Amino acid sequence: MKELYEQLKPQIANRIWHTSAHYTCDEAYYDVNEEDLPLFEQSETLIIVTLNLPVKIAFSKNSSEKKLMKPYEISINQNHALFSLYDYCKRYEQRKFIWIGIHPDIPQEFKHEIDEQLAIEFNCKAVYLAEELLDQFKLNCTHHIWPHFQKFGLSQKLIDIESIFNQYENINSEISKVILSTYDKGYVMLTDYRLLMVPKICIKTNPGIKFHY
Repeated sequence: MKELYEQLKPQIANRIWHTSAHYTCDEAYYDVNEEDLPLFEQSETLIIVTLNLPVKIAFSKNSSEKKLMKPYEISINQNHALFSLYDYCKRYEQRKFIWIGIHPDIPQEFKHEIDEQLAIEFNCKAVYLAEELLDQFKLNCTHHIWPHFQKFGLSQKLIDIESIFNQYENINSEISKVILSTYDKGYVMLTDYRLLMVPKICIKTNPGIKFHY
């Protein structure tokens, strides 16, 4: 158990307290300033990565509606912790950006058209996970991972730390795959302690990738 914890400990970013904002699980407030964002050429793309996408995909439960129109609706999630950052990037047209995050899984038959709409209309790219797995990951991070980052010690109440860290690494790996397939040049901006293994995983495949916290 201690060996696993020591492996993860060096990856704990000293800058969890990013700029003037405090990022916690899903509750944060972020005042966007231009100087908070990395400087790069206009031809480069800023990839912003959060655990959750700043959009919601809702499917209709009414079978009659499904015959008349698309059975789903995509909308901006104004309750997202970093909604103001997303809103700023959408309005600041000179800066290209892509937002990567997890969304609960959706029916396979709609993924292609939804992915296209996410990219074109919302500048988003989804990593799909089973909703139950996503909820479990969030709970594990809130109740086990985050307290360790604060106390730097192992709780006696934490029984299966190996499976929790394995889950943490696996989900970070899934997000890293999408980042690596998207990245060309520019910066990847991370804002979440639940994604701290992403830089190590990505740099192992692409040593030239640049991260911003």
